[in-house]
Amino acid sequence: MFKYNMSQRASDKLMGNMNEKKVLKYLNEKTEFINDNFKLQKNQWATIDFVNSNYVAELKSRRCYVRSYPDTMCGLNKIKYAEDHPEKNVVFYFLYQDGLYKWDYNKDQYSIRGGGRNDRERDERKDYGYILIEHLELITNEISSVIRIN
Repeated sequence: MFKYNMSQRASDKLMGNMNEKKVLKYLNEKTEFINDNFKLQKNQWATIDFVNSNYVAELKSRRCYVRSYPDTMCGLNKIKYAEDHPEKNVVFYFLYQDGLYKWDYNKDQYSIRGGGRNDRERDERKDYGYILIEHLELITNEISSVIRIN
């Protein structure tokens, strides 16, 4: 039997891509965005993942449960995007093993500190924005970050 060992970076990218499709489908079919569908940004390196006429949104996929840590992290470039575009409604979605959560950008609800990882072929340790879990709102537990491959 052939076993393929994917790098952590490639595995995370695959998970992110699959979860983007799952969350986009959910948001466009089962939420208030049904009449103003989100579209996935065409540039895979765009700062923000989804856009519609009134919102821009970022999705972060997590391999843990929402209460595994007291807070969750997000790249400062994404938070800076929200700060630099006060005319836009910026929402951050977090897909955990136990559901989809959201945080509407609020400049008073995050802190900055060092964090990151170095297990994906490069050192990704730097300053990040941290949002307390208590500021996240459960959207649904109908979908999760668990990827099932048949």
